[in-house]
Amino acid sequence: MSRVRGKWMEPQVPSEKMQRTQLSSAEQRLLYEEALYTVIHSSGKPAGDQCEDKNELLQYLQNAFQMDKEDNNVILKQVRDQKPPSTFLKLTVKEANGIIGKDATGFSDPYCLLGLMVSEEAQEEEAQRTDSPLPRRRQKAVMKEVIPQHQIQRTEVKRQTLNPIWNETFLLEVKDIQLTELYMEMWDLDDEESANVRLAEIHGIHGLKRLFKDVKKAARKHEQDDFLGNVVIKLQDLPYTPEDKWYTLEPCTETYPIGKVSTYTWKLIHRAGGLLCPPRGGESRSRSVLHTGDCSKIYAMFVFAEGHHNEQNRSPVFRIHRRLLQQFVQFDRLKKQAGDVQGEVELSAPASTILSLHATQNDLSPFLQDLAKWLAYSKLYQFVEVSYTFLLQHLTSIEYQWGLAQVTLQLQAQEELAESFTSFLDYGISLTQKYREVFPISDPKSIEHQQSLLRVLVQICKMKAFQKLCSSVPDLHDRIIDAIKSGTTEWYHAQKQLLEPMIKTEEENMKSLVLFIDQLNSDLTNDRKKRLKIFTGTVKVNLFNVTYMQIQKLVAEDLKEQVISTGGGRSKAVIESLYQLYQKLRQLLHQQIYLSPNEDSVPLSDFHKWFSDSLPKWLQMVYNNTVEMVQRAVQKDQLESLGEKTKHSTSAVDIATCYLKIKQTWTQLSWPDPEEAFVIMVKLTEDMCKIALMYCRLIEQKAEELSAKGNQVNPSDSDANAVRSLQLCVVLNNMRHLREVISRLPEDLDWQGLKEDTANMISVDQIQNTLHTQLKRVNDSINNKIQGVIQTLAQKLQADIKKHIHNLSTSSHESPLDNLIVPLMNFLETEFAYMDTNLVQENFQSLLGFLWTHIIDVINLTSNQCGVSQALYSRLSYTLQILLQCFHAEGNGLPLDKLQIASFKALEAHLSLNAASSHQLIQKYCAKKIQQQAAEETSKYGAVTVKVFYDNQLQKLHVEILNAVNLIPLDSNGASDPFVEVTLQPKHVFPLVEGKTTKCKYNDLNPLFDESFEFSDVTPEQCRTEGACLLLTVFDHDTLLSDDLEGEAYFPLQDIPGLDSIEETFNISKVPQTRLTLGHPKPNEDNILKLLEARKADRDAQAFIKIRKQRERKSKET
Repeated sequence: MSRVRGKWMEPQVPSEKMQRTQLSSAEQRLLYEEALYTVIHSSGKPAGDQCEDKNELLQYLQNAFQMDKEDNNVILKQVRDQKPPSTFLKLTVKEANGIIGKDATGFSDPYCLLGLMVSEEAQEEEAQRTDSPLPRRRQKAVMKEVIPQHQIQRTEVKRQTLNPIWNETFLLEVKDIQLTELYMEMWDLDDEESANVRLAEIHGIHGLKRLFKDVKKAARKHEQDDFLGNVVIKLQDLPYTPEDKWYTLEPCTETYPIGKVSTYTWKLIHRAGGLLCPPRGGESRSRSVLHTGDCSKIYAMFVFAEGHHNEQNRSPVFRIHRRLLQQFVQFDRLKKQAGDVQGEVELSAPASTILSLHATQNDLSPFLQDLAKWLAYSKLYQFVEVSYTFLLQHLTSIEYQWGLAQVTLQLQAQEELAESFTSFLDYGISLTQKYREVFPISDPKSIEHQQSLLRVLVQICKMKAFQKLCSSVPDLHDRIIDAIKSGTTEWYHAQKQLLEPMIKTEEENMKSLVLFIDQLNSDLTNDRKKRLKIFTGTVKVNLFNVTYMQIQKLVAEDLKEQVISTGGGRSKAVIESLYQLYQKLRQLLHQQIYLSPNEDSVPLSDFHKWFSDSLPKWLQMVYNNTVEMVQRAVQKDQLESLGEKTKHSTSAVDIATCYLKIKQTWTQLSWPDPEEAFVIMVKLTEDMCKIALMYCRLIEQKAEELSAKGNQVNPSDSDANAVRSLQLCVVLNNMRHLREVISRLPEDLDWQGLKEDTANMISVDQIQNTLHTQLKRVNDSINNKIQGVIQTLAQKLQADIKKHIHNLSTSSHESPLDNLIVPLMNFLETEFAYMDTNLVQENFQSLLGFLWTHIIDVINLTSNQCGVSQALYSRLSYTLQILLQCFHAEGNGLPLDKLQIASFKALEAHLSLNAASSHQLIQKYCAKKIQQQAAEETSKYGAVTVKVFYDNQLQKLHVEILNAVNLIPLDSNGASDPFVEVTLQPKHVFPLVEGKTTKCKYNDLNPLFDESFEFSDVTPEQCRTEGACLLLTVFDHDTLLSDDLEGEAYFPLQDIPGLDSIEETFNISKVPQTRLTLGHPKPNEDNILKLLEARKADRDAQAFIKIRKQRERKSKET
């Protein structure tokens, strides 16, 4: 029986299946009476969020049970007429903290006395009555003096401590809760045993004094125990529901100062009700760890009951409590739906208050309360939106108390709990199977809810109760994986069916497949980014691995034949859709990298083979689309630059975009087979090269077309030429931009990576011949196109430049040279500024290079028409140097290495020679001979050995002719008669110096001369002059005819020993011997001699030529 009062029928046990509980009308009435009785006989005060007004609670019950007013009044009167419950105060004394040390040891032996008595106010009212036996004024006294001994409860004694722990539960009967107060006193036990212990533990005078004081006090009061403090609590102030609270220990009389005990507190928990009473001292004890501080604690509970029951006998109360909870939850849900309020079900304040009162009055343990909530809510999940976090809290509490209290349930309750576990597991698995629909990503809170559900499932399987009651249930991990697989399969087929087209043509089918695979990719991404963490963190299941492998398997089985059957597509739309489908499938395969651990082989590893027939059509489609885009781009292009920094036109940007799309095609394909990938690369490269050449042709035609239209609109030559030049500049820039794009193909298309991938299949020579050679060929073609446009652009400039140079060469020699060059420089400055503005830097420099070559040719041609005019050659030479500076532009134009090319250097030397005076030419000739002399190491004509040094003090040149060797025989007897002629050259540098001659050595081809000569009046400046040298000529003496030439040698004077010496006496021993090879001049070889010979009017030139001609006639060289 759930309550001892009137007549009561225990309700029937409801069905244990997972369905909404339905009670009969009789059961419903009894349940309603139970709730009314709970509210009517409630006592205490409500908590902060509970209802205090009983009428409000009664009204709520009437509405929750759908009772009409007449029936409600009848039942309410019957309940009020029933016998009221017996009242008990159930409390647990847990612990005290920081009590006073009364013993000499500094500790106490505390114990507590508990009792109930009428409050002081009630006693005073009673005393006011004339017939009352009570005194007029209450006297201060301890509990032992005012409460009968049999009504006082006592705790155990805790020896020698200031922080005693009891955890003892007591039951005190309450006559009138409104007039009754709880008295609790704490005492320090001073028995004989304690005194002996204290005496043995005394240390020092202070401890002895304390002992004497305690003995004296005990003798005066005829007792030994010391008072530690007390607590007085009005029962009517206790809350509806148990709560922990600290109470301060107060003194009982003036003998015990307040200041020593004011920091002591207690803790009280209250339960009020009226049916069952736990046995006195028979409750199980448990240690509660509470907050710390200088305090004492009491755990108290009100129970109003008669009889003695244990935990197993609470099954009827437990079921009634659960039925009430279900009734309230269903009513609150309906009320919320009627108000169109969405969200999880939360019990209203009246419902929570009534349930709390019922649990408290019937002494329903926290375990049974949590169990009731779990059973109630776990059976309402199909009809009520229940918070999984709320369920998890109850499960955690059940698990904690199950093990802590070693709870033993009746078989029926065990079966009901086991059924709730398995039912909710089945429900949770079903939700997990349909997690995409139940917990959609679009709902911000869905992931959190899904995680809470998984935590509930895990908590159920971890619970000791579940392991004991449901040992045969399959492993949760495996069930989750199976649910995910089956749910993924169902979702896969449902989504595919949903996306099927109304009109099932090949084109529409392919489009639907593209959308379908894209949706699969999105779903996998959501699983990986948003759901994976909660699955691995709760049920230890890698959601992405399971769904990815399942989807791969389904796609491989479902799409292979469908794709192959298309034959690569017969229409452009189908071909494009197949390409899009390939990309989506590649994205699906790419997600393989997120598998953990990574799988080397998956069902879609070879999916590219499905598209073997489509591949050639894709490549052709890409080529055709690109050609159309380029043609449209050129057609729209007006050959106007896009800006100052971007000097090409729109079509150049468009073709770069076209190439980018081709590169994207290569990246998107990422064809797995290396050999086939190489073929694809060759095809794409070939197509891009074709498109590049086509673009060059189209853009040139566009320039011609625009030029023709411009001539019709504006026939002025100057305007037409300006427009034409500007258009050609844009064409040049476009081609240059195209060449840059083409040149980046190896990097953009990763040829090196392809080379590495195909290293074992395709030779390096084959790659070079197919890819690099093809690229070089198209680059050369584009360069030729660029050079052709530059030549066209430079034609007018070339004509004007030639005209200016011709005017400069034919102008009067009396006109200042700078004035003659100004028109040419102004023209070039204007044209170069225009070209620099409209051409990119590389094109501008190419144009400068082309014009520079032309200028060299023009000046060279002009110089050939100048005859022997030194002035004209000087003018041309000066002009050439000015133009060099102009084209270099202080580093902003062409670099010097591009200007000082071989043709320039030849022209520069040619102009320099022709512009030089005869003396300068003779010096250059001598300098040239000195260079040739230094280069000759051996000679067939022999050599001569000399020592030459300069006396800086006397300004004399000392020459020693030592010998000659290996002379050629010039006489008929096979010998020669050699002698050496020594002269200083050039003559105009040393006009006052006469030559010297050695003695003749007859019949000797290796003559030893050993003769010294001095040349006076020779200055260091003369020796340092360009071409200054000592000419040593070896002759063969002939008596009748002129002497024959054995050979000549040139000794330079610029660096002879002693020339820079400042010593007074030069040490001749330091002068080295020098062997000079002998040579013969070659007739008509030297251009300088030709120039000198042409200057017929120059006596010095003719005199020099005469000597050289004589030597040439005697030369053995031809």
